[in-house]
Amino acid sequence: MPIPGENIVDGDDLLVNGTSGLRLPDNLINNYSYSISLWLKPAAVSQFTTAFFGWATDTSWISVVPCGPGAAQNTMLWSGTNGFDGTSNAQIPVDRGRISSWS
Repeated sequence: MPIPGENIVDGDDLLVNGTSGLRLPDNLINNYSYSISLWLKPAAVSQFTTAFFGWATDTSWISVVPCGPGAAQNTMLWSGTNGFDGTSNAQIPVDRGRISSWS
């Protein structure tokens, strides 16, 4: 169930437990120059479960996964259908908050 982004006040926190997500307003991002910053404190991680997903079209999207593929299961940033895979070279620790930023 999406939670409308306009109902979130600066400084509020949001518990996303797998049954809900945050729906940001349409056209919030309207070009290719932007940054995202997240503070994540996962209670558990599983491979390929996204913590952040932004979508513009079927070929233009971004996904942050705390637990990526392979033996290391590093936190990753995926983008679009061209196969961009950006690893953080570490995994966001379970039950310990971590700030991550991408531009």
